[in-house]
Amino acid sequence: MQISSANSSRTSSQNISCKYTFCDPLIFYRAKCKHLEKHDLDKFMRFIYMGKALIDYCTEGDLDNFKRLFAESDDKELMYWHMTKCFKAALRAKQLNMIAFMIEDLDMPLNHEAFDGLLNTYIWMCQ
Repeated sequence: MQISSANSSRTSSQNISCKYTFCDPLIFYRAKCKHLEKHDLDKFMRFIYMGKALIDYCTEGDLDNFKRLFAESDDKELMYWHMTKCFKAALRAKQLNMIAFMIEDLDMPLNHEAFDGLLNTYIWMCQ
């Protein structure tokens, strides 16, 4: 199902997108991360450290640095890999400003896996 043989002018990241277009998003992101790790280790390490920093900012409720770091990321689509953990960290730390930003400004869908159980518990605790 790989389209790269038909269009040899595509880059390797475009080949990954074409190869995993109809798959589960988790499989797509894993393949993209593995490709990044194999072909560009510096960007991969930056991706890992940015994820850790984003999670720390969510725990602390530091929205300005979270926005800055997210805007500086090379691949916004791949950064959503970290959004689930960031969202869960914000829920555990009860950082409402971070939760609101992720839902409203980053357009996190309400059927996202991060909402399973945690958001309902948080809303119940706030009553």
